[in-house]
Amino acid sequence: DASVMDILYDYEIQVPSTERIEHILPGLKQELLNDIVSSKACSSVVTRNLRAAGHDSHLLGIISTRGSDVIDDEKRTCSTTTSEECVPVIGYLAAVVVGDSPPEMFATIRQDLMQGIKLS
Repeated sequence: DASVMDILYDYEIQVPSTERIEHILPGLKQELLNDIVSSKACSSVVTRNLRAAGHDSHLLGIISTRGSDVIDDEKRTCSTTTSEECVPVIGYLAAVVVGDSPPEMFATIRQDLMQGIKLS
Protein backbone atom coordinates (compact mmCIF):
# COMPACT_ATOMS: atom_id res chain seq x y z
CA ASP A 1 0.00 0.00 0.00
CA ALA A 2 1.31 3.48 -0.84
CA SER A 3 0.58 7.07 0.09
CA VAL A 4 1.13 10.15 -2.05
CA MET A 5 2.71 13.20 -0.45
CA ASP A 6 2.26 16.48 -2.34
CA ILE A 7 5.24 18.84 -2.37
CA LEU A 8 4.86 22.48 -3.40
CA TYR A 9 7.85 24.79 -3.75
CA ASP A 10 8.53 28.30 -5.04
CA TYR A 11 11.32 29.36 -7.33
CA GLU A 12 12.24 32.25 -9.57
CA ILE A 13 13.57 32.09 -13.11
CA GLN A 14 15.18 34.64 -15.38
CA VAL A 15 13.49 34.51 -18.78
CA PRO A 16 15.03 36.39 -21.69
CA SER A 17 12.55 38.64 -23.51
CA THR A 18 13.01 36.46 -26.60
CA GLU A 19 11.70 33.36 -24.78
CA ARG A 20 8.31 32.30 -23.42
CA ILE A 21 8.18 30.90 -19.89
CA GLU A 22 5.64 28.27 -20.97
CA HIS A 23 8.26 26.78 -23.30
CA ILE A 24 11.02 26.80 -20.69
CA LEU A 25 9.22 25.27 -17.68
CA PRO A 26 8.91 21.67 -18.98
CA GLY A 27 12.65 21.46 -19.66
CA LEU A 28 13.49 22.91 -16.27
CA LYS A 29 11.23 20.39 -14.56
CA GLN A 30 12.86 17.53 -16.46
CA GLU A 31 16.31 18.75 -15.37
CA LEU A 32 15.12 19.00 -11.76
CA LEU A 33 13.74 15.47 -11.82
CA ASN A 34 16.90 14.12 -13.45
CA ASP A 35 18.97 15.73 -10.68
CA ILE A 36 16.76 14.24 -7.96
CA VAL A 37 16.71 10.82 -9.64
CA SER A 38 20.51 10.85 -9.86
CA SER A 39 20.90 11.81 -6.20
CA LYS A 40 18.49 9.06 -5.11
CA ALA A 41 20.13 6.36 -7.29
CA CYS A 42 16.75 5.53 -8.78
CA SER A 43 16.35 2.52 -11.01
CA SER A 44 14.52 4.17 -13.91
CA VAL A 45 13.07 7.31 -15.38
CA VAL A 46 9.97 7.04 -17.51
CA THR A 47 9.32 10.10 -19.65
CA ARG A 48 5.56 9.64 -19.60
CA ASN A 49 4.38 11.62 -16.57
CA LEU A 50 8.04 12.07 -15.58
CA ARG A 51 7.92 9.22 -13.09
CA ALA A 52 10.91 7.72 -11.33
CA ALA A 53 10.97 4.60 -9.15
CA GLY A 54 13.73 4.31 -6.59
CA HIS A 55 15.53 1.89 -4.27
CA ASP A 56 14.90 3.79 -1.02
CA SER A 57 12.96 1.54 1.35
CA HIS A 58 10.24 4.14 1.99
CA LEU A 59 10.36 6.38 -1.11
CA LEU A 60 8.78 4.37 -3.91
CA GLY A 61 8.77 7.03 -6.60
CA ILE A 62 8.50 10.62 -7.66
CA ILE A 63 5.67 11.76 -9.89
CA SER A 64 5.31 14.98 -11.81
CA THR A 65 2.97 15.85 -14.63
CA ARG A 66 3.52 18.17 -17.55
CA GLY A 67 2.26 21.62 -16.67
CA SER A 68 2.52 21.09 -12.92
CA ASP A 69 4.82 24.12 -12.52
CA VAL A 70 2.89 27.36 -13.03
CA ILE A 71 3.55 31.09 -12.93
CA ASP A 72 2.72 32.55 -9.52
CA ASP A 73 0.12 35.14 -10.57
CA GLU A 74 -0.42 36.31 -7.00
CA LYS A 75 3.24 37.10 -6.34
CA ARG A 76 3.86 38.72 -9.75
CA THR A 77 7.39 39.88 -8.91
CA CYS A 78 10.58 38.17 -7.81
CA SER A 79 12.05 38.63 -4.36
CA THR A 80 15.65 38.80 -5.55
CA THR A 81 15.30 41.32 -8.37
CA THR A 82 12.91 43.77 -9.92
CA SER A 83 13.89 42.71 -13.43
CA GLU A 84 10.91 42.18 -15.72
CA GLU A 85 12.69 39.09 -17.01
CA CYS A 86 12.34 37.38 -13.63
CA VAL A 87 9.26 35.20 -13.23
CA PRO A 88 8.06 33.66 -9.91
CA VAL A 89 6.93 30.04 -10.28
CA ILE A 90 5.11 27.53 -8.08
CA GLY A 91 6.44 24.02 -8.56
CA TYR A 92 4.75 20.72 -7.75
CA LEU A 93 5.73 17.10 -7.50
CA ALA A 94 4.45 14.14 -5.54
CA ALA A 95 6.39 11.55 -3.60
CA VAL A 96 5.00 8.04 -3.47
CA VAL A 97 5.81 6.65 -0.03
CA VAL A 98 5.23 3.26 1.59
CA GLY A 99 1.78 3.67 3.18
CA ASP A 100 2.64 2.49 6.69
CA SER A 101 5.70 4.75 7.01
CA PRO A 102 5.88 6.68 10.31
CA PRO A 103 5.20 10.44 10.19
CA GLU A 104 8.87 11.24 10.78
CA MET A 105 9.76 9.28 7.62
CA PHE A 106 7.36 11.45 5.59
CA ALA A 107 9.06 14.53 7.08
CA THR A 108 12.52 13.17 6.26
CA ILE A 109 11.55 12.36 2.67
CA ARG A 110 10.01 15.82 2.22
CA GLN A 111 13.15 17.45 3.64
CA ASP A 112 15.44 15.36 1.39
CA LEU A 113 13.42 16.20 -1.72
CA MET A 114 13.29 19.90 -0.86
CA GLN A 115 17.08 19.85 -0.38
CA GLY A 116 17.43 18.21 -3.80
CA ILE A 117 15.21 20.89 -5.33
CA LYS A 118 17.32 23.65 -3.75
CA LEU A 119 20.54 22.11 -5.05
CA SER A 120 19.18 21.60 -8.56
